[in-house]
Amino acid sequence: MFRQGRIIPAESEHLIGELSFELNDFRQQKVLYDAEAYGNLSKRLMLMRKGTFPSDPDMGISIDSYRFNDLDMLAGGELKEIIRDQHQRYIPQLAIEDIKISTLNYGGMWVLYIDIVCLSDIVREIDHAYAQVNKSLVSSNISVTRPALIHGGQ
Repeated sequence: MFRQGRIIPAESEHLIGELSFELNDFRQQKVLYDAEAYGNLSKRLMLMRKGTFPSDPDMGISIDSYRFNDLDMLAGGELKEIIRDQHQRYIPQLAIEDIKISTLNYGGMWVLYIDIVCLSDIVREIDHAYAQVNKSLVSSNISVTRPALIHGGQ
């Protein structure tokens, strides 16, 4: 299979394309591939409110419904399990090895960091950052890390 100037082996069933809300250089809707596509799916799952899709009312994590300054060990552990369950159900191609959650108070705003470590040959980590002032989500960011290439003998 040939895609965007790359030859993709037919057995690569986990390689996907995901539409973005951004425009590319030709003013057409941008398409994200592979690691970036999985990162985008993860972000959508985090931001989606339960009940958005009546056909699957349990889909969604609703990250903005959490008060970041109140996340203690118990609530953080519960959030980890929800994230793990949602990703296993709706993005099963990304086997999760570990989830790390931390919060930080930065200039009167609480920032929630979620690091999802994956066991995948496409994505190694998906790092989410969400900023909250009072009870409102004011900013979000995501970064995706691909697995490092292993070099043979020198």
